[in-house]
Amino acid sequence: MQQEIGKESAHVRVGEEVNDRISLLPDSILITIISLLPLAEAAKTSIISNRWRYLWNSLPDLNLYQFFSPSYFSNILHDQEVQKHISIFYLIFISRQAPVYYCHLPVFNFKVNSFHMDNFLSFLCKLRTQDLVLRNVESNDNTLSANLCFFQFLKSLEIVDLSVLLPSQFKDLTNLRILKLTRVRITNNQLETLVSHCPNLHRLRLSECVDLNDLRIHAPNLLLMNISMNKPICFSLINAPRLGSVSLNYSQRMEEVDHIEKDETVKLVWILKNLDHIRSFSFTCRADIFKAICLEKGLPIDIDFWEKQKPPECLINHLMMVQMFGISLSSNSLVEFVKFLLLNAHVLIRMTLNYIITPRGQMEEEVTINEFLHFKRASPQVQLEIKPRVH
Repeated sequence: MQQEIGKESAHVRVGEEVNDRISLLPDSILITIISLLPLAEAAKTSIISNRWRYLWNSLPDLNLYQFFSPSYFSNILHDQEVQKHISIFYLIFISRQAPVYYCHLPVFNFKVNSFHMDNFLSFLCKLRTQDLVLRNVESNDNTLSANLCFFQFLKSLEIVDLSVLLPSQFKDLTNLRILKLTRVRITNNQLETLVSHCPNLHRLRLSECVDLNDLRIHAPNLLLMNISMNKPICFSLINAPRLGSVSLNYSQRMEEVDHIEKDETVKLVWILKNLDHIRSFSFTCRADIFKAICLEKGLPIDIDFWEKQKPPECLINHLMMVQMFGISLSSNSLVEFVKFLLLNAHVLIRMTLNYIITPRGQMEEEVTINEFLHFKRASPQVQLEIKPRVH
């Protein structure tokens, strides 16, 4: 009996075949188990036995960014370190045969290693990668100029901390559904070109892309757009007939913006006029964003501005949900904007206003809330939820 127990609990020894029950499981189950480990730990399972030697190299997700210690990315990388990383990447890719559905690829200095970067992308293309993250790990700015159009299977692309320069001949990414750009240096024209070459794009997320100030979007199948910026942005052209949800997040204080031409509520109206079919609109800002303009910059809009405005198409037929977070109820222009929505949004179902409590304006805020609750509404079924922000 003791001998039987000893056989079942045999310890794993390097270089020996292992007859434990785990090793008898099918490859698919073992790969699932290994995938729960960080990539570096998963690679260590190759020394258990011949049975385990190549299992880790069939993992569907290849997080090469996680493969190395974070300390590598906290300092300036020297050429020897970069070459070491590149050599390891080659070993991983060359021995790989199973498809890679997800890859998080650290990007080093392109000026020195653009040849290697093109090779890595070529490997991933052959391995039918569907979800790709490219992240700059250098302290200096790197420019991505590689042509990604040969990724036939690519469905999701995320670019982080890189500059993007599209090649002169850029073909369609026909299967791309999700595009995320985070702290990416890209011009208005380049973004317009990139998006227009993704005919089946469903989701677009732009975060802290400092060079963008005017969006021109041509995306026939775009469903959701999420914009997070340090400064307000214009929407001069949105050709996206299926776009149903838009989320805007402005974080920077308006006094930090060099030049302000108009009250930002005017831009919100312009944005809605370019979003004919949206059903959901979410807006987040600092509490002082509108108040700073009206009181400090001295740039209020015309008194009869709202009476002159023709309601956007989306308000009349489509907009069903509006959410505003971090707003200040002491901003007259924002209060008038909310009234404009209530008065013209005919199919609105829910409006949520999350406001910042200010000690000096508490009485004024209560008056404004009461005014909203009793204000005339174009939609009889709308539910109005007004609540202070909970820290």
